[in-house]
Amino acid sequence: SIQIAGTGTSAGIMQSYSSVNDSCTVEKNTIANISLTNSTGTPTFSALKMTGGTVRMNNIFNIGSSIAALQLIIYGINNTDGVIANEFSNNVISLNGGVANDPSLYGFYESSTKGTTGFYYNSINLYGSTSGLNPSYAFHRSVDNTHVSNNNILVNTRTGGLGIHYAIYSLSSSGLTSNNNNLFVLGS
Repeated sequence: SIQIAGTGTSAGIMQSYSSVNDSCTVEKNTIANISLTNSTGTPTFSALKMTGGTVRMNNIFNIGSSIAALQLIIYGINNTDGVIANEFSNNVISLNGGVANDPSLYGFYESSTKGTTGFYYNSINLYGSTSGLNPSYAFHRSVDNTHVSNNNILVNTRTGGLGIHYAIYSLSSSGLTSNNNNLFVLGS
């Protein structure tokens, strides 16, 4: 396993090149067995931190903390920018935050306003328990981009705490098309 002791931002794979006309492909990677071990702070880890492109057939799992009091933030896929046509497909993400009492978990986080984002045939599972305030999101969309989400399995069985645990969360329905997704949330 890989241990990261810092309190800042880190990533398994970070693709920071962004040009509207050029696209990168990130596929068939495994980002797993990563432990954030600093005893204080709010470290942020993105398994895949992307600026759009084609992201497919990646496996992301077993990312968390071995420190119960650590206030970590974990993104399976964190898309911060985009190109004309962005595709996220056939990715498998499974996160629980390790032993951290109150992690912020995002299976897929969309904050790009560029181009069209297609999100197809992905499987995301968030699980485990929390005792804190932070919510968790299998899918989180924070912008009004053109986004098509079809044929995904989005599961969030996290329990406990005061935060809400979402299968899908979008700040706005503007530009969002969502069809044939299987959504499952446990708890109240």
